Amino acid sequence: MMLQAVMLNGGAPSREGLTVRRVGLGLHLAVSAGLGLREGVAPGTVGLFCLAACAFYGLGETRCLILIDALEASRESHRRLQRMQGQLVAHEKLSSLGLLAAGVAHEINNPMAFVTSNVRLLSRDLAAQRELPEELREYVDDVLPATLDGIRRVNAIVADLKRFARNDPEEPVEFDLNAEVSSALRLSQGERRGRCRMELELGALRPIVGQPRQIGQVVLNLLMNAVQAVQAREGVVKVSTREEPGEAVVEVRDNGVGMTKEVVGQLFQPFFTTKPVGEGTGLGLAVAYGIVTGHGGRIEVESEEGRGTCFTVRLPFARCASQLGT
Repeated sequence: MMLQAVMLNGGAPSREGLTVRRVGLGLHLAVSAGLGLREGVAPGTVGLFCLAACAFYGLGETRCLILIDALEASRESHRRLQRMQGQLVAHEKLSSLGLLAAGVAHEINNPMAFVTSNVRLLSRDLAAQRELPEELREYVDDVLPATLDGIRRVNAIVADLKRFARNDPEEPVEFDLNAEVSSALRLSQGERRGRCRMELELGALRPIVGQPRQIGQVVLNLLMNAVQAVQAREGVVKVSTREEPGEAVVEVRDNGVGMTKEVVGQLFQPFFTTKPVGEGTGLGLAVAYGIVTGHGGRIEVESEEGRGTCFTVRLPFARCASQLGT
C-alpha cells in the first residue's frame, strides 16, 4: 500500500477540499489544484509532506487530516519566526541609529552651550548701554533676539535627538501625545523644508499610558514617509490629533503619489519598500506596526494613486501600564 500526493508551487496542503480514498491496495489523497495539491503519483518528490505522510502509512484518514493540521501549524510557526527575525534586525538598526544620534547630539550640545552663553552676555551688555549707534541698536532689538530664538530651536532639536537616542528601556508612563507629535515635527523640519506645506491641528487629548519615545518614533516615521511622498512644492502634509470614544487618534495625511491596493497590503511586512535601492530598508513601517500593536492600538491606511495617503494611528486610553509588552 502507498500514500500518493503531489505538491504544486511549493504549497502546503489544506484540509479544505481534501478527500482520502482507497484505490486498490493504496491510500490516495486528492486535493483541488487551487489548494496546492493535485492527483498524481510521485513518491519521494513531495518533500516534507510525502515523507511525513509515509510515517503515518496505513493509519487511515483521521491520521492524514491530523498530519495536514500539523503541517499548517508548522508553516504558521515558520512565518512567525520570520516576522520575529525581521523585528530583531529592525531593533538592531534602531539601536545603531540611536548611538549615532547620541553622538551627534553630544557634539552639537557642547559648542551650543558656549554660543548660548556668549550671545546672552552680548545681548545683556549691549542692552545696558544707554548710547548706541543706530546700527548697533538694531542688533540689540532685532538680530540678537532672533539669534537666541534660533539657539532655542537648536537646543530643542538636540534634546529630541538625545531623547530618541536613549537605549534604556522605558517604563510605561502617562504622557502627552500632542507633545510627542510636536517633537516629531521638529525632528522632521530639515527633511520637509521647501518640499511641502505643513498643516498642524492638535485637538485636546487626555494623557495616554505607554512608552512616549516609541510613539514618537512612530509619528516621526509616518511624517518622513509623507514628506517623501510629496514630490511637488505645492505638496501638503496635514497632521492632526483628536479624541474618539476610548482612544486617541493621530492622523498623518499627504497629497503625494499614493499607492495601489497591492502595495498597501504589503506595507507592514519587514523589508518591503517602494523606494529605490539604497534609499529605504523597508523596516520603518514594520517597526511602527509592532510598536502600535504593542500598545494595544492599530494603524489604518487609506491610499489612492495620484491623490495621496492617510495613516491613522489609534491608541487606547484604557491600556494599563502593567499590560504593555504582554
